[in-house]
Amino acid sequence: MGSGKMLASLPMAVAIALSPFAIIPAIVLLLTPRPRPTAGAFLVGWVLGVALVVILAVTVLDLRDAYAATPRWAAWARLLLGATLLVLAIVRWGRRGGPAPAWLQSVQTATPWHALGLGLTLSVANPKVMLLAVAGGGAIASAIPAHMQQALAVLAFTGVSSLGVALPWFAFLAAEEQAMPLLVRLRTWLEANADAVLAIVLGVLGTLLVVEGIRLL
Repeated sequence: MGSGKMLASLPMAVAIALSPFAIIPAIVLLLTPRPRPTAGAFLVGWVLGVALVVILAVTVLDLRDAYAATPRWAAWARLLLGATLLVLAIVRWGRRGGPAPAWLQSVQTATPWHALGLGLTLSVANPKVMLLAVAGGGAIASAIPAHMQQALAVLAFTGVSSLGVALPWFAFLAAEEQAMPLLVRLRTWLEANADAVLAIVLGVLGTLLVVEGIRLL
């Protein structure tokens, strides 16, 4: 599997990893009474959710004969997804400074089972994360024909997409006392700037997808 094909879905995976929907709850859960099991359960739910969406996307889009018959399909898909992400970026930018979402308030008192369900919900039912995962699955399906290589690409995509959740947890496990002040400062900054961060991430990725779609036409 060529490195270029492996990198086809990397921008979408990085965008998911940088999403406030991944990082903010992962950090807040580390500040709850039971940080290790609660944040760990959120990580498990997040990984399962991202993997599920990507696998479904690859399965549905893995129609090699259809790609051969309609070679511009992947290009139009990138254009559509890119345009959608740009619209979401504009909407999110306009909502900067709004109140914190209700789900974020509930995170502060979450149990491990609640955190597991929250990880699944934010990675499967959140439209922004889902669109990015579907775009990643589409990139894998259109660039990599062999099923075994697709499976490896899905694993890599899921791993990168989960870094925003996993890194705070591992840092907490490795050095709790040293990591705690940084996590508190990072949480405060992200809660104040989450909309702007998400808008920038979606805008950059949407632009890249539109440019790539135009190039492939």
